[in-house]
Amino acid sequence: MTFEEALKKLIPYGQEHLLRFYEALSSEEQRDLLQQVEALDPKTIADLYQRLVVHPKTHIKDSLRAMDSVAFQDLDEAQRNRYWQSGLEELQKGHVAAFLVAGGQGSRLGFDGPKGAYDIGLPSGKSLFQLQAERIAHIQKCSGGLIPWYIMTSPQNHEETLRFFQLHNHFGLDPEQISFFPQGTLPSVDENGRILLADKGRISANPDGSGGCFRALKESGGLKDMRRRGIRWIFFYGVDNALVRVCDPYFIGFAKEQDKDVASKTVRKTHSAEHVGVYAYRNDAPSIIEYTELPQELAEATLPSGKLLYGSGNIINHVLKLDFLEKALHFEAAYHVAHKVVETVDEAGQKVRSITPNAYKFEALYFDLFRHAQDMALLDVERREEFAPVKNFEGVDSKDTARQMVLALCTSWVRALGLTPHREVELSPLLCMYGKELEANDLQERLDASPNGAIE
Repeated sequence: MTFEEALKKLIPYGQEHLLRFYEALSSEEQRDLLQQVEALDPKTIADLYQRLVVHPKTHIKDSLRAMDSVAFQDLDEAQRNRYWQSGLEELQKGHVAAFLVAGGQGSRLGFDGPKGAYDIGLPSGKSLFQLQAERIAHIQKCSGGLIPWYIMTSPQNHEETLRFFQLHNHFGLDPEQISFFPQGTLPSVDENGRILLADKGRISANPDGSGGCFRALKESGGLKDMRRRGIRWIFFYGVDNALVRVCDPYFIGFAKEQDKDVASKTVRKTHSAEHVGVYAYRNDAPSIIEYTELPQELAEATLPSGKLLYGSGNIINHVLKLDFLEKALHFEAAYHVAHKVVETVDEAGQKVRSITPNAYKFEALYFDLFRHAQDMALLDVERREEFAPVKNFEGVDSKDTARQMVLALCTSWVRALGLTPHREVELSPLLCMYGKELEANDLQERLDASPNGAIE
């Protein structure tokens, strides 16, 4: 793209100011800026600004209806075995892929790097990425099938994520089964809808939200690759759950039997004010309602059993039909707007940072896609077994609470065999994911040989 072509593209939308420092840039910086403009979609930005900032829709009171769920702990042994065998069959046939959203940085954890590379302090020193990779390897061993792993990074951590996997030899997995691709971005705009510059030659851009993951998967060629491989089910999850059971056969079997567009694992809320989204039909469409959106009277409503009516909490653990995802992506994405402080440059090209919000960021949320589903199925699971989020450096949902949950679960499995470990135990996911794979005699030998409680 030439300077003249870029100017012609920007003028109809009042964005020609993006080129005002062009002459002051080096030839390399000029080429880079023109490439940014070439990739820019000014019409979409103008439409989002008009729709979400200038003429936001008047809020219409939503009609909410609770969504039923199935509790895994209430299933009898025959039902569990049926789900297990059905899930293993789908995995053995190569019908299941894992899709990890891993664009986050570990800054809130005091860690300078991709959140998936974070070590929560287990005796083994394993990162979140390694725990997940080893669970994939374990399920492959159980099923005899290959699980393609699609990992969405961000522009900020893409190269570092690739290097981390290469440094650790992809944790024993075949590099050919892992695909990495970065999340898309959208520019920030000022109060008048003008796209901001981060510096003289760089457009200010932010990740396009969790909802951009599906579009990024499509644009990377991931959906075509899934179709080529014969994938039918996509196990979708977030990076920061230290107990996530990636491609759990029980869950795959449940999703297959329920035969809904989307199946979700949930945990029961600990109390009505817990900061977690819940599942409900919003205006008859299956949805996840953010805790900030749920009216207090509904948040506190209970069933005759005493359980919360809106008590199935979202843990970002879903199985989607590939057929559904392909169709849903034809619908226009639902975007949200946030008023934020964004560093930019002034008319003289000097960096400025406002002390009050000066920009609008546009982002999509992944679960907005679910409103296009015919229906969803919910499987309530035990929090202590499957949900240990790592969001904070200390306190609630921190590395410490996640580590304690992992160790407590592993130690409970050891004690269930009649063994009495002298310390808390960490069991490698390569060894077991459910506890039922363990044998007392073999495990005792491993315990005796372990100096720190990490059992491989």
